[in-house]
Order: sequence, then structure tokens, then C-alpha cells
Amino acid sequence: MQKLLYIVLLFSFLSSCSGYRVKRDENPLARYNIHSLAIPVFQNKTNLPNVSAPFTKRIVGLLNSFSGLKIYSGLNKEADAVLLGIVRSPRHLNETLTVRSNRFTGDVTPQNMKGRRDFFIPERNYVNLELSLVLIKKPRKEELDIFSSDIAPYLKGMPRIILNEKMNLKGAYYLSNLDRAGSAVNDTQSAGNLEKEIDTLAIQASSNFKTMVLYAF
Repeated sequence: MQKLLYIVLLFSFLSSCSGYRVKRDENPLARYNIHSLAIPVFQNKTNLPNVSAPFTKRIVGLLNSFSGLKIYSGLNKEADAVLLGIVRSPRHLNETLTVRSNRFTGDVTPQNMKGRRDFFIPERNYVNLELSLVLIKKPRKEELDIFSSDIAPYLKGMPRIILNEKMNLKGAYYLSNLDRAGSAVNDTQSAGNLEKEIDTLAIQASSNFKTMVLYAF
């Protein structure tokens, strides 16, 4: 990330000196002769359900905002290139979702738990994910299989690979074990909070990707 920030700052400085301006709504992939892009639904290789859809949606939305770049949903032989996305997590769920803070039940113990000693319950969790993005021109089927595998991040320097990067994404969300009156255990609301945080991470990934395609490659 420090290298990426340095590139952005250097580019901004050179632009101000030369009078050159990037039109941000134009296709940033045109320099690679990419005018159409196929984007299959991102793969979910996490231990959480329904994770890949928000990332696919946010990245597709970003790329649709550039004029001169046609986006195909799913694989399409007519496309100049394919963008593959893989969302990964640590192997174990307790590493993907880690407790950030606990709450002392104190005097907000639910009625059905009266008589028990007060105790700590998880109040806030971290969520740890990784997004890999591979942009490759006119890939063959066997190449798509390889780049969808776990060895994809190590495949660098191939002539038709335009981008092969990964982002570490970390967020936090509140659990809803007890409401303020101490009367309910609300797993449904906790799941909703996690879904919102995953969408926030997808927006963050989209912003990072925008910086990459505009400045860094």
C-alpha cells in the first residue's frame, strides 16, 4: 500500500507540473487495447456464505462507469480480456471472525438468565478477508482454471496478464447478543451487521481497484 500511495502522489505531482490531466471517466484499460471486459461472478473461497456477490457488484459498478469500456456479465468470447475475482479467508472461522471487544452483562441480563453470575459476551468482531484480482487478455479455458486456483497469486510476469494483485481487507461490526433492555439474543441482526460490513469492504476494494487502474499500472 505504501508503494501504491507513492505512485499516486508522484503521478499527481508530475501531472500538476506538465499540465497533463487524466479524464477519469474514460477507459483506463485502453492503453492495453482492452475495450471490452468479461467479469464472471467472483468466487467465494471463504468460510462465510454469500460473500462474493457484493464484491462482484461493486467492481462491476466501478468499471461500468468508464466510457469506452464494454462490460459482459460472465464469460464471453467476444471480450478483449477477463477479470477474475476470488474472495478468500483464513482457514478457520475463528480466524475469519475474531472477537475485538467483550461486554459485561452487568444489570442487563435477560429475564431467563436471572440468578446466574454476570459474565462477558462478545460485543464486536473483526472480519478478515482477502480479494485477489486477475486481469488477463484472451485467456484459454485451462488458463482460467489455473488463475482460479490457489497458485494464482504466484503467477507473475506472463505476457497477457495485465493485473494480478491481492488486497487484505479488515473491518469490524457489532454483534447483537443482547438488546439495551437485555431481553433478546438477536443472531439475525448480528448477521445483518456482518452483511453490511462485507458490503463496506467491497466498496473499499472497489476504491482500491480504481486507484490501481487509474494510476498504478
